[in-house]
Amino acid sequence: MRGIQLPTKAGNMYKGMTSGKIDRNLWILEDDDEARSLYTKTLGLRYRLQVFDRAASFLEALRKASAEGGARPDLVIADLRLPDESFVSLLSKPETKELLAEQKFLIV
Repeated sequence: MRGIQLPTKAGNMYKGMTSGKIDRNLWILEDDDEARSLYTKTLGLRYRLQVFDRAASFLEALRKASAEGGARPDLVIADLRLPDESFVSLLSKPETKELLAEQKFLIV
């Protein structure tokens, strides 16, 4: 009976993660510098990232992408509490609801 072969070095766990086409857009809304850095280092290997530290800049980029037919997020990872506005408050705006109608998001 053969067992499951586990990687012997931590680096092997990520082998091949950067291969292939990156075709998913992940938008991150996070005001903490360390968290943004962690997201960028780990998720940037597999996703096309746009990173924001304020709700206002996120909303402006969303408006621009919608108006110009640009790349919209496939997934938004958002900090619940932001310096300028909470993500829940942002989601309650009619304009934001319309702009994010088809998007998935994870609030952290």
